[in-house]
Amino acid sequence: MPTRGLALQLQTAVAIEILIMAPIRIKNLRELALGIRLLRGRDGGLTVVLAEDDAKNELAHEVELPAPTVKLIDLYLKVYRLLLGGDGSPWLFPGQVPGHPKTDVRLREQIQNAVRTHCGLAINPQLFRHLAAMIMLLDNPTAHGQVQRVLAHKSLGTTQQYYAGMETRAAVQHHDKLVLEMRAEPEPLIASRRRRGTRG
Repeated sequence: MPTRGLALQLQTAVAIEILIMAPIRIKNLRELALGIRLLRGRDGGLTVVLAEDDAKNELAHEVELPAPTVKLIDLYLKVYRLLLGGDGSPWLFPGQVPGHPKTDVRLREQIQNAVRTHCGLAINPQLFRHLAAMIMLLDNPTAHGQVQRVLAHKSLGTTQQYYAGMETRAAVQHHDKLVLEMRAEPEPLIASRRRRGTRG
């Protein structure tokens, strides 16, 4: 049977999942309201929608959440959110004060405690944004434009300022991988025959 303890665990899991897939700031996370900043599409999907006045840099931002994330949120909404005061509340993360969302401090504590307990790591919600940048730049050292769009930075210069140097290691690793792949390629047939002293 669903309990309040399980509901809090699932609420934390939903918060972490959103931070991973849509790395928004903690203020925007706690203020996600159903039908306002978390919109349901005709296909059942969910999109995080932040207007200009919601964002720190006054830049509107939208993130369509992937299907596994939507499935987790739907489980939370249908079964567990009601145990946390969500009945009649628009907030994805309802607070103890009726009609208000959970506070930044409480949601941050839940996330930090869960990650520390299950992963042994000290991490705060802001680090999920840096993690997103690291993942993208490790995959592609030139992906600053992608990082800018995912993190909703107002300018590419802001992205480069924050993450300058993070791509250096990835660029060197990418270069090494290319060289090793070239070394592993089979030798051209003509060059191989010449070394063996045969003629074609």
